[in-house]
Amino acid sequence: MQELDQSSVIAQMRHLRDWEKTNIPMYGSLAGYQLFLELAQMPYRSRKSLKEIYLSMNCAESTTRLLFRNLESDGWLQLPRLDADQRFREFQLTEKFHRCVDLWLEQVGMLKAPSQEGSSTVESSNDQ
Repeated sequence: MQELDQSSVIAQMRHLRDWEKTNIPMYGSLAGYQLFLELAQMPYRSRKSLKEIYLSMNCAESTTRLLFRNLESDGWLQLPRLDADQRFREFQLTEKFHRCVDLWLEQVGMLKAPSQEGSSTVESSNDQ
């Protein structure tokens, strides 16, 4: 990759990262970003148990629980409580979350290597 192309791609990645910090509910942590990615890959209106999410994360369950509570209090998801004991086992992503994912995918879609349209930058750098 030419130096100018590399610089342009890095500038685009920095722009994306700045956008993510401002718009994605990751709460300043890598675990928050990982949880966002885990939730974003779920099909629209699908259901997944909290236990499945806890087991898929590379952090302590208590960290994931805190992130879920933050996401709930900020309106990114809903945690329906069971009647008597107020525990929750499943969650529902809100329209706010789905809109954020759509906007994020638009931002990601804007990334491209100027001289290598149609092929990924990672693939071209691995070929060398």
